[in-house]
Amino acid sequence: MKASEQLFRLIKSLSKPEKRYFNLFASTHQESSSYLKLFDFINKHENYDERKIKEHFKNESFTNQFAVTKHMLYQLILKSMAQYHSEHSIEIILREMLSSAHFLFEKTHFNECNTLILKAKKLAYKYEKFEILTDIIKIEKKLNTSETNDINTYNAALVLLEEQKNISQKLENINEYWILFRKISMLMVKYIHLRTEKERAEVRTIIEHPLMLNEENAHTFQSKIYFYQIKAYYYRLIGETEKSSIARIELLKQWEKQEHFTKEDPSGYIQAIKQVLNIQLDAQKYEEFIVTIEKLKSIKSQSESVKLSIFNTYYQLKLVYQINTFSLESDEFVNESIQEMEKLKNKLSKEVELTMSYLLTLCFFMKNDFKSALKWNNKIMSDNSTGSREDLKSFSKILNLIIHYELKNFDLLEYILKSTYKYLLKMEHLHLFEKTILKFIHQLPKTNARADIIPHFMVLRTEFAELEKNPNEDKVTRYFNFVSWLDSKIENKSFVEIVKAKHK
Repeated sequence: MKASEQLFRLIKSLSKPEKRYFNLFASTHQESSSYLKLFDFINKHENYDERKIKEHFKNESFTNQFAVTKHMLYQLILKSMAQYHSEHSIEIILREMLSSAHFLFEKTHFNECNTLILKAKKLAYKYEKFEILTDIIKIEKKLNTSETNDINTYNAALVLLEEQKNISQKLENINEYWILFRKISMLMVKYIHLRTEKERAEVRTIIEHPLMLNEENAHTFQSKIYFYQIKAYYYRLIGETEKSSIARIELLKQWEKQEHFTKEDPSGYIQAIKQVLNIQLDAQKYEEFIVTIEKLKSIKSQSESVKLSIFNTYYQLKLVYQINTFSLESDEFVNESIQEMEKLKNKLSKEVELTMSYLLTLCFFMKNDFKSALKWNNKIMSDNSTGSREDLKSFSKILNLIIHYELKNFDLLEYILKSTYKYLLKMEHLHLFEKTILKFIHQLPKTNARADIIPHFMVLRTEFAELEKNPNEDKVTRYFNFVSWLDSKIENKSFVEIVKAKHK
């Protein structure tokens, strides 16, 4: 990525409070006026156009060394953001305390240096910043060496040595759990489902590791987090869903036992909440789900990445909940989801955009608002990016046919059928499920007369019932409840009415 693109992306990623702080920070530096001008100009534009920038500032001397100016602006932004976020990051606070302690030591202010080091050490232990504790011990050793050589300073040196060994052991404990976690994460991707005894034996070596025999072997908070993540992944791999769920619930409890860690690392806490929410959705424990999901709203953070993570989890899973429980009588939450998406425009990942569009398509379809369903489904179909939710892009083509059928756009269906067939064939997604639905739509008479169409729906209903038994054709129910939709046509009832009856 070019330096210009990096600068543009950095400026555009800043929140309003961060931009406001940068302006204040830069205005206190007289030499920064050129950087402020460039910052403000780039911030006002949606695209980076260097030719336009140079034309706008043609009378400014800084354009003569424009590459240097861009680099200096980039560094100034990073410096201001480090200062802005210092009050929120324990690590930055500790690093600043260490820097001050070094300064005090060099100035021979040993008592002041020692006082500051003791404060830093207390904070570092609380948040398990063992790497920084190693650096703190180094300064304490220097202070110890600067004192008179007597029995007291010698004994203090022995205590420091023992403390350093203890810190090293804790770091080693964390790293050993970390490598076990990385290994099982790799195996999760490699195998998905265990098929052979060799694969099972490979996975068993992780859970049978001495560190995994008892939680007491995990000597730190971070080690305990890895311990329960490993157990959750292991039981999921071997197909013991209940034990995997228990491990994920215990993982969330570990986070909530140590509230200061949830504030220091909200991303880890959010992921723990997300795992439990998925369990509760799968088990249809909806009352528990509602309690758990509200925990996300209690997380306060200035970090844009944390805010995005909260949005991704809260709105996606709550939409899934509304779809699963048919809580669609009110438009309130759906509208709120759309408004929040708009606020985060250009910040959401392509995967999140496509997933949200799919969920909103389903919501509107279930409300019989087929025009809105078509609008959101079109957002998926019109996406030209590669590598993001290709499954949804393929499925949106099938759903497009059904929506147009509901809209009675019979004249369009023949054209859409041809384009859909070509697309799926090109994408190598033309499996039995796709062939069945395409054949069905093709054979439908161009009429909405029940006497003409019911026989076709009944034939497809029988074919789909067989497809549901085929593990290689699980898309029949994974993305959309086709059988219930067919039943709604056959019984002349609403789609939601049919699905609700089946879930009683």
